[in-house]
Amino acid sequence: MIDIKNLSFHFGLRTLFEDTSVMIQDGQKVGLVGPNGCGKSTLFKLIEGKFSPDGGKIDVSRGTKIASVAQEIADPSVLLLDYVLAADKELTALNKELENPDISGERMAEVFDKLEFLGAHSAEARASAILSGLGFVNQDFKRPLKEFSGGWQVRANLAAALYAPSNCLLLDEPTNHLDLETAMWLENYLVRLDKTVF
Repeated sequence: MIDIKNLSFHFGLRTLFEDTSVMIQDGQKVGLVGPNGCGKSTLFKLIEGKFSPDGGKIDVSRGTKIASVAQEIADPSVLLLDYVLAADKELTALNKELENPDISGERMAEVFDKLEFLGAHSAEARASAILSGLGFVNQDFKRPLKEFSGGWQVRANLAAALYAPSNCLLLDEPTNHLDLETAMWLENYLVRLDKTVF
């Protein structure tokens, strides 16, 4: 749950929020609509703790794992599928641990148990399905991100956010750079998703 109470935030001399309150319950799908520059992106940054409010507070329930669409790609040499898979930081860390030649047999067994619990066996299939839904073809999966246009890199970031383990998705203008068919796929995907979507 996200509980915004009496939020105030100013950007220079401009007031974006003044005594604003809203509560988003677990599992709700909420759309935020407004003209460019009205503060939609700023509100997401406030929820994520990237900005601090001038007044009021934002309470995010314990256990809430937020995923959002990255604005940039840190390493454009990474292959598309690997980039999306890396959005699951726990799975990535466990797989990295298995590469350690000094890992003990006991620890290796623990890691395999965790990987099984986290659904590692289906990770690639889940990431691939999201990428396909967003318009990528199988040949794209092994291409480095730098080979894609800016619009397709935005889709890669959206895919990573959709794949990342979370129970709350913050999507800032998610249909930008999407054609109608892909936008409809995204809408259907989000409707079926058992997560809070804002």
